[in-house]
Amino acid sequence: MTNLKSNFTIAALVAVSLMWTSCKKEVSNQSPEEPTTEINQSRLGGITPDDPILVSKIPLVMSTNTNVNGRFSSELFSAKGKPTGGGGGGSTTDNTPPAVTIMSPANGSTVSGLVTVSVAASDNVGVSSVSFSVNGVVKSTLTVSPYNFYWDASTVTDGTHTLTATAKDAKGNTGSYSITVAKNTIVTPPPSGTPPSSYFLQTPPVGNQGYEWTCVPFATTYAARSIEQYYRTNASGFDLATNIFSPEYVYNQTKIASDCGSGTAITLTLDLMKNKGVLPWSAMPYSDLNGCTLLPTSAQDQTAAAYKIGGYSKIINTDKNAIKLMIAAKHPVIASLTIDNNFQNAGPGYIWKTAGIGNIGHALIICGYDDAKNAYKVMNSWGTAWGDAGYLWIDYDFFPTRAGYYVYVMNY
Repeated sequence: MTNLKSNFTIAALVAVSLMWTSCKKEVSNQSPEEPTTEINQSRLGGITPDDPILVSKIPLVMSTNTNVNGRFSSELFSAKGKPTGGGGGGSTTDNTPPAVTIMSPANGSTVSGLVTVSVAASDNVGVSSVSFSVNGVVKSTLTVSPYNFYWDASTVTDGTHTLTATAKDAKGNTGSYSITVAKNTIVTPPPSGTPPSSYFLQTPPVGNQGYEWTCVPFATTYAARSIEQYYRTNASGFDLATNIFSPEYVYNQTKIASDCGSGTAITLTLDLMKNKGVLPWSAMPYSDLNGCTLLPTSAQDQTAAAYKIGGYSKIINTDKNAIKLMIAAKHPVIASLTIDNNFQNAGPGYIWKTAGIGNIGHALIICGYDDAKNAYKVMNSWGTAWGDAGYLWIDYDFFPTRAGYYVYVMNY
């Protein structure tokens, strides 16, 4: 398989610095790669987990009808060898899980103090118990209705928290339902209106992270921050000196270890741009061949401060409406993914909708969507010889199965 790393040069990027690339572009004159079941790990990876305490405090953008789990737990558990309590030894198998809903508080609401969590549950043979969990930890279980739980919200940190009700019937079948609530954390709706059926952002030329594990700063800095600057300034194109930003500046200050094969976290890079800003590419050009120890001078930090972001918010990965509305409002969405060989070997026109072999952490941006394809369009950082000239489609319904629980957007 062709190594896509070695074809990246600074000169090549400078040559196209005055051009812009549309996320609309779908036709590539590059030949697709030969299929393989192996992952070339030298060009993958680079993302590390975000601090869950920090993530819980990030403002949440959420549509009112968001499915919090994305994959509701309606798992079936067999009560093998256990008496049903009905007597008579009937052999009929019941595989129907109980129906369960959290009636209050409302999904996305703000809570404080003592909170009453009201749960409604029903089943074809009867509900035997309902359990209440906070962030995956069971707090209480009731065996008779009404299923009202009392939760002291002062016992958790400020931020967003997941409340889950799990109902079990006499056969051992379970059904679960979850909501997200916030304590002293902002929850806002996405931009108003109905998103168009398709929308595509203008992007800088597709970059190539090379041999360094820099997928996160290429997503947050080179792609997302540059696109934000392009639209905020009503620019007519992308330029290395004004609105294409340096992943070198961000990566060298946020990588989790000293070597260039260590990654960084999405929130670390966003926090750096919030607190210090970021340099234009021309002020600190990126190279995967010059090491990753170069740190900015005080003068460069002063320049970077002019490009700070106001903050950032998170969106649950199943909130398709919010994601689409953000893109239509000209805000790229930053996502972490678990990728496989189907992703790596993607070619022009390919829609990623089935899992393959491999589990590698990666980061990129959603730069468009098309309801006719039922898919998001993403921009990668492996150069234009990969995918569809550097882009890829990901099926709406498949996306939550491969994405981190939250995706991120810069505040506006």
